[in-house]
Amino acid sequence: MEEGDVDALNLAVVESRWWKTGNCTVKGMFDILAEIQTGSPVNYHYEMFNNTASLREIMGRLAADRKIANVYIASHGDKTGICGAAGNDDNFIPRKALGKLLKEATASRTGGLKGIYFGCCLVGNAKTARALLTPPDGNDMGVRWVAGYVEEVGWVASSAVDIFFWNRYYEVSRKHEERRRKALKKGIDIRLHEATKVQQVARFMRRFMPGAFRNLGLRVYIRDRAANVVEIGPP
Repeated sequence: MEEGDVDALNLAVVESRWWKTGNCTVKGMFDILAEIQTGSPVNYHYEMFNNTASLREIMGRLAADRKIANVYIASHGDKTGICGAAGNDDNFIPRKALGKLLKEATASRTGGLKGIYFGCCLVGNAKTARALLTPPDGNDMGVRWVAGYVEEVGWVASSAVDIFFWNRYYEVSRKHEERRRKALKKGIDIRLHEATKVQQVARFMRRFMPGAFRNLGLRVYIRDRAANVVEIGPP
């Protein structure tokens, strides 16, 4: 693809501090992704959180911003939730709290938030997906998909998988927009549903890097039109 095909990524990267002393950050790899896809390393949203209160405030702003469709959350995690600053237990955010703050953030229906990808260990399980995609009251929060890992994953290995996923996501988006522009010239408007796009990305990755699913435990879930939470399996 040509550098700079997209004006800006519709992606927000939200990261917690990883360790009490010293710190790595995923920002550098998303700078590269933005440079490749848009021609500038600053054409995406980035900020940090440290606990439930800060993540709630951030998600409220992002969910109201129609330029943001997806959120990548980078932090430590376990089977029941994610960690805030430096993996401190006092900053732990359980999946129930994640579901609640997402419901609050999307209540106004003013934004365009579609997906959440957890760059975290263990939290990407079906229980987490159901908590975010099918809230207890049955209301549609707008989010169409959730991805993450069900295994403990190394920082470098998972980061490589994550950036491959997002690069493929924007390649699929670009190819569809090219087809759509050609169709519009004929008076036909073709749209690619978000769940269908993520299915295409996940199934491509299952063929291209099966170890991401088999060894690292990557899982991708969508909410189908019947409001069922479905894990995307092999093609």
